Amino acid sequence: MEEERLMILKMLEEGKITSEEAAALFEAMEEHTERVVVTIPPQAHVTTDDVDRDSENREQWDRGTRQGVSGDTWDEFSQRMEDFGERVGQAAEELGERLSDKFSRLGEEMEQRSFGFSLGNWFFGSNYQFDDTITSESFGTQEGILEVELRGLNGNLSISSWDGSGLRAEIHKSVRGGSEGEAKERAKQLILTKIDPLHCSLVARDQNWASSSINLKVPKDRQYKLLIKTTNGNIHINDIEALAGDIATTNGKILIANLKGETLRFHSTNGRISGNLRANGCDAATVNGRIELDLNGVPGGIYRLKTTNGRITLGIPDSWPCMIDAKSNWGSIDLDLDNLTYHERNSAPSGGHKRIRASRPGQGQSSELELRTSNGSIKLLSLKQ
Repeated sequence: MEEERLMILKMLEEGKITSEEAAALFEAMEEHTERVVVTIPPQAHVTTDDVDRDSENREQWDRGTRQGVSGDTWDEFSQRMEDFGERVGQAAEELGERLSDKFSRLGEEMEQRSFGFSLGNWFFGSNYQFDDTITSESFGTQEGILEVELRGLNGNLSISSWDGSGLRAEIHKSVRGGSEGEAKERAKQLILTKIDPLHCSLVARDQNWASSSINLKVPKDRQYKLLIKTTNGNIHINDIEALAGDIATTNGKILIANLKGETLRFHSTNGRISGNLRANGCDAATVNGRIELDLNGVPGGIYRLKTTNGRITLGIPDSWPCMIDAKSNWGSIDLDLDNLTYHERNSAPSGGHKRIRASRPGQGQSSELELRTSNGSIKLLSLKQ
């Protein structure tokens, strides 16, 4: 529990959560802790000399402690600690969800603000809205892999394929200025654009007087390399085949639909990662948020899913051979798959630090599934093909 407290304090110190949000997390922890009351009989007394860091001595201490405590007591304690870990994970997960919603709407909130007093206008100006459309018939006219770079600030980014030729980017800008003319000139400089037949780069300049959202449509049935990053905004990817992809947001969700890929990386600080994926492996990580992915296609590849506070739910085809390594510091692990062979099933006496290693045979190369969460549950589901 002390580890969770330090984690919350660190998040507060780094500015990832507010003092009110930290207080809510502490309150959730205290509320649950009050219900976790376990009485250990006197004969279970163990001195610190009995506990050695060596794994063999630790196992002996675990067995010795259990001998003095009834099995029901330990089972109850383990279950309650597991529930506690999942509760903390759920609270932080919900916090991450609220933060992602809050920051992804930051641009919209900035657009709706107005400074009705002269001093505010003198310092900040008024907000003006501009909608731009960028098109390029030349993009995608050459054979080869197409490279797309999208970088945003205080706004959402979206990329999807379409049946049209070339590309089309719809950009919404919210810009502060002392006058509409000044804001219009600033808006023209907000997005740095570079487009040629094999490359598209749309990068929002880091300016404290503006926000922007980009909705990009690119040719269907082409292969891409994606670099998509934003701060305070969501990322949507739909119907894209990416040989490589680096997708990241600081405060926001990553939502994917029908994404095909080879080497994919997803990262969010406060927000979930979810969708369906057809890939040859991926790395997906978030700090406060859940990971929910459904995999399909041909088995093989390495999938590393990690969240600090939040649950992991992974669906895999029922015919896939796989090797599973799942670990949760405080939370349950449920492998709802047929024909599993278990190689390791460990948990600490207190109910934490669970780890399950298992495998399943099948046709084709095995997919390696590495699943990690500190506070939250892990669940694997079988998908009918």
